[in-house]
Amino acid sequence: MPRPCATLAVSLLVALASFAISCQQHAGNTPPAPQTTPGPQRGSAAPFSVDPATAMKFGTHEIVLTGNRSLANPFDTRATVTFTPPSGPANAITVRAFYDGGNTWRARVYVTEAGTWQWTSSAGVDPGLNGKSGSFSALDSQLRGLLKKDSLNPKAWRSHDGRWFVGLSDTAWLLFNPDAQVTQNWQQFVADDAAKGINVLGPVGSLESWGIGDVPHLGDNEPWDQLVDGTADFRRYDLTKFQNAENRLIWIFNNHPEMYIQSMLFGTQLQSSWSGLPQSIRNNTMDYLIARWSAFPNLFWLVSEDQDVTANATLAFNREVGNYFAAHEPWRHLMSTQPNRNQGFPFTTASDLNWASYICLQVSDSTQAVQIQQYGFDSVPLQVMMCEDYYEQDYGGPPSGKSDPRFYYRWGTWSWVLSGGSYSHGGRYGVIHPYTQTGRRDLVWIGPGGTNYTGFQLRGLDSVPNVGSYFKQRNIDLSFFQPDDTVVTSFAILPGRSWHPKVLRRGSQEFIIYDPNAGSQGPWSSVDPTTTASMTIDLTSAPGPFQVEWYRPYDGITQSGGTVQGGALRGFVAPWQGYDVVLRLVSSTFRPAVQVAFTRSIPSG
Repeated sequence: MPRPCATLAVSLLVALASFAISCQQHAGNTPPAPQTTPGPQRGSAAPFSVDPATAMKFGTHEIVLTGNRSLANPFDTRATVTFTPPSGPANAITVRAFYDGGNTWRARVYVTEAGTWQWTSSAGVDPGLNGKSGSFSALDSQLRGLLKKDSLNPKAWRSHDGRWFVGLSDTAWLLFNPDAQVTQNWQQFVADDAAKGINVLGPVGSLESWGIGDVPHLGDNEPWDQLVDGTADFRRYDLTKFQNAENRLIWIFNNHPEMYIQSMLFGTQLQSSWSGLPQSIRNNTMDYLIARWSAFPNLFWLVSEDQDVTANATLAFNREVGNYFAAHEPWRHLMSTQPNRNQGFPFTTASDLNWASYICLQVSDSTQAVQIQQYGFDSVPLQVMMCEDYYEQDYGGPPSGKSDPRFYYRWGTWSWVLSGGSYSHGGRYGVIHPYTQTGRRDLVWIGPGGTNYTGFQLRGLDSVPNVGSYFKQRNIDLSFFQPDDTVVTSFAILPGRSWHPKVLRRGSQEFIIYDPNAGSQGPWSSVDPTTTASMTIDLTSAPGPFQVEWYRPYDGITQSGGTVQGGALRGFVAPWQGYDVVLRLVSSTFRPAVQVAFTRSIPSG
């Protein structure tokens, strides 16, 4: 990230010493009462439902239990709930109930079937939590459900309802931060991004932020409660943080159910201090996070970010968390972590593939997706996600450090998607300002380099609506495609430039080519206004004939190019001068089974 490296806020030795006396310091304190989570009214159905409301298939359902808060530490109470779906006990799943303040414990289930569910509770030390039972009904729905790797193409993602998924992300580190100074308009931020075609918000600090950083009020993203001396009580959890974050998470799920959250579990600074915590504390903390969050299908995970993967402690921290979640999480969400900028991603060994289900990169120039081959990830069976580039408004300018941010991020998005990956835009990393309102003079943003971007409208998402809609309107499922840039044998390019068109092909039946027609590269990227995109494509192994379609990613304009015979090298010239273009060739005899593509199964793990 474009900010100074995070440092540890408190001495681990002091914190561990405080752990020994935490019970005495908390004696007599009443845990905070649980906050009311936003969501459906009684009897209604919504993506997030609370008993006795009706649930939705591929949603989250919660039951509330009343226990004994007078125990020395209610967080130590072990209670479980077994949920049995309509298909019967063979598919039952048992989850931990978690303490949420007052006399309240909650248990959540990811609802994978429509029909009548049964549940029973068990607790050895608290009669109020033991032996309870009930049932709830779940309706069928159009919710997408949990994201998983595709069963046939592990580089592609598919939602639980069977639909192919391409991640179009916007970085939102502080989305769950309680400070109104930085998140006063967070709901409009989500709505604006959804309107721009964004379907992933992230990375997002799961509780507050990315960790201890350069702006003091942004928080540390750590889950533990704070003692009176400011150190952490590792046996208790900060319910104010959790409840604030979940209120927002539930609002997003209920109001924008197709929006996913790439949630960062732990703050940056823990990579150097994790190993100093007792194993029981580490395990209990991860169990608590799993109990609260695993039932949300609109989440997927990052262990942390800005990870120095040259340090053995950092490698061990990420592997321990990743493997623990893989072994204990009921619904195996997608999981990764984010190394420092330009450090690659070392978690691709055979043992790492047990927990790492996608590659997350932080890079300096994302326009051409060259990092996939640079690091050898084209041979790794994981999707590569460009998680973070330098931001549209962090250094340089104003209005931006990019000379044409609309083109820079459009080029990057098409390059990564047509390389089989996914892409994330970044606007203003230290605030949550709605995209459409970033031109307001009262929404102050000073970049980390000291540049005042206040009043300058962001532009990097202006063409993103034309990405997802392109594939949706044509019923294209890219899990059936493979990258093959060599198909383009020559193309119009200015002297001294080094980019290459990106190509996905579906055997010899279909080709999708993105030509950036760039006159300059890097942060100064811009389209060459004097050139019309043209290219030669090797169709010697593809007889055709092909239907030809041109698409203008800038504004979504489409034009037919007629038909062309295959079986040889063929030249193509775009119908517009001074634009980047997408060229699609579809065999006239090819009839893709779209319905099959959208119902293809995903693995359960």
